[in-house]
Order: sequence, then structure tokens, then C-alpha cells
Amino acid sequence: MIDRLLRYLLCLVGMTVGGLHASAQEYAGFMEELRNATSDSLMNINGIEYYLLYEDYEHVHFLSLWSERRETIVFGPAVPSDTIYQHGDICGRLGCEYLRRPLTSIKPDSMFVDNKYPHLFERCESESPCSFKALDTNNFGYKILMDYPKVKGEKWDFLRYWMINYVDTFTCLDNLYYDDVYMRVNISDEQLPTMVLKKKEPEAFEIEDINDGQAIADHYRDIYMRQVYYLKNLDFGFPLCYLRIFMSPRFVSSRYVTVFISTNLYSYGAHDLPMERYITFDMKNLEVVRNWNLFRFGTDDEVRNVLEEEMREKGFELGECSVPQAAIFGDDIVFSFQPYQIGTYADGISHFRVPKSKLHKYIRKEML
Repeated sequence: MIDRLLRYLLCLVGMTVGGLHASAQEYAGFMEELRNATSDSLMNINGIEYYLLYEDYEHVHFLSLWSERRETIVFGPAVPSDTIYQHGDICGRLGCEYLRRPLTSIKPDSMFVDNKYPHLFERCESESPCSFKALDTNNFGYKILMDYPKVKGEKWDFLRYWMINYVDTFTCLDNLYYDDVYMRVNISDEQLPTMVLKKKEPEAFEIEDINDGQAIADHYRDIYMRQVYYLKNLDFGFPLCYLRIFMSPRFVSSRYVTVFISTNLYSYGAHDLPMERYITFDMKNLEVVRNWNLFRFGTDDEVRNVLEEEMREKGFELGECSVPQAAIFGDDIVFSFQPYQIGTYADGISHFRVPKSKLHKYIRKEML
């Protein structure tokens, strides 16, 4: 930190009567953008300093690695491990995965989290810049980044429709939790934004082509922001300040596709609400894999005992919490816990990978 301040002061030496020298202005601007830096320089590579930033609400808590050249490596929803730089590699966590890539292989202004199956999925991205202030420190905003199926066929339509419905539900402001008292005092039925918009312009909510992932991402960005502007014009509160959705298949076999979903929303309060989950799709039977159709009937207690044993080894207790939805991830079964389920909000999100061999006798034969 002292080193950065010294260099900043050296830049100020270049001041002229009319103001800062152009280069000093640029560096000063860069330093201003580093105001949210969580640490001093993490690394120095060939004389270039790199910093880890937690982006502000406008960028929806995405993580970035910035260099003094103003180059950015976007981690997306990936969470850095305790040491994100080891022997020339960038290390980070995405759900239950620990990713590692050479820094030299990451292009500036690119995503750290790759599209794992580019022959099956295309990466689609859409965001809306914050156009107005909702509060003194927070802005309205929207960002979606998803790896969307580009393969034709009935089973892929099944996956496409599920992803569309998920995004549709998440961008519908009517589905958010509202405090009962707040609802009674401030909001009438006519003011619920999505319902009003759907009644007035139902065609705006129709998807013309489910094969065009980019058009779908843009469609829901527009729907979301129209609702936000509608609420702002009514001036009755801030039911949602920002929304972020990341969807990416992380395991694909001849039968199963498991999608990692990371969402984050801020709907006015003490903090945002991040969530991570894995959903497995049975592409043979065209259904979502649930605990009831994955495990044999009557084995709930046995599955729970195996999960509890795995959790204790990592210092966690299941307690009175229910066994969460399981997902197939290669040779493992993944169980994900959201904030507050097995700990405090500060404890964050936890994923437990249980070897399939430990659960093999409890899994239905037709699912193996």
C-alpha cells in the first residue's frame, strides 16, 4: 500500500497550473478504481503489479484481477482460494471445483471460467449498466452469463426450456419475498410490475426462438430492466437493486448433464443473497434428477448418514438440516448448502463431494 501511495504522489509531481498531467490523471483514476481492493499487490510479474478486486454492486460481486496496465481478468462467480497465485498459475474455486490456469494463458478482459463444452454450448452474455441511482451506494443492475445448448434435438430442447424457465422465474419480481407489513402498506395488486406488464404487453414476454441463447439473454435483460424502471417511476421502494445469473454445464456424460448455477440478488437489506447449486438432467428420460428418483426408496437415513460422515471430516455438522438436492458430478455425488443452512451468512456456501462408491448401494440401478 505504501509503495502504491508513493508512486501516486510521484505522479502528482507532474501537476501543471491547469491541472494534472495526462499520465498522472490516468494513474490517479486507476488508483481511484482500486478503492475496493482487498489487499496490497498479490504478485509482481515482469515488473507489473496485480491486484484482486471485489467489484462493487454495478458489477454484481464478480471478482477481478487487475494489473497496473488496466488489464482485467474476470473471475465471474469463481471464488479465489486462500492463495490465488501459485508458481505462475491462477487458482480459484467454482462451486465444488478448484480451477487452476496459467496466468499467461488468460487474455485480458476475459473470463477465468471457461466454457467447458464449447462443442455443445455457446457462451451468451448480457448486462444492463446501472443507469440511475437507487440508493447512495447501490445501483440497479442486471448481468447474465450462461453456456446455452446449441445442439438441436428433443433432449436439448428439454434442457433449453428448463434454463429459460429458470431465468424467467428469477427475473420475475413478483416471485421475490416481500415483508407482509410492507406489502399491506405500500403495494397494491395493480402495482406488482410483472403482472401489470404481462397484462399490457403479453407478447413482450414470449420467446420467439429457443435456439438463440443470446437473444434469450437480451430478452430477459430487457424484461428485468423494464420492471425496475416501472418500480422507480412508481417510487414505492426498492424491491430489487441488482441481479446476477451464471449458468454453466460442468459435467456431461452420454446420459447426464449437470449444470452449475450461481445467482446473486440484492433486494434491499443488510446484505445480498448469493446461492450456488448443481442440477443434473437425465437426458435419457428427459427429467431432472431428484433425490427421490436417484436413491432407492427407504434409504433416506442411510444417505443422510453417509453425507453426515463426509461433512464431519471437513468440520461441519448437518444437524437438523434436511439433505439437500443431490447432483451427479463424474464419480461423485454433490450436495450443496446455501447461506444460513448449516452456518451463518459469513460461513458462505458449502459443497460436499461424496464418492459415488460410498452411495452406490443406495442408488437406483436404473440410474447407474
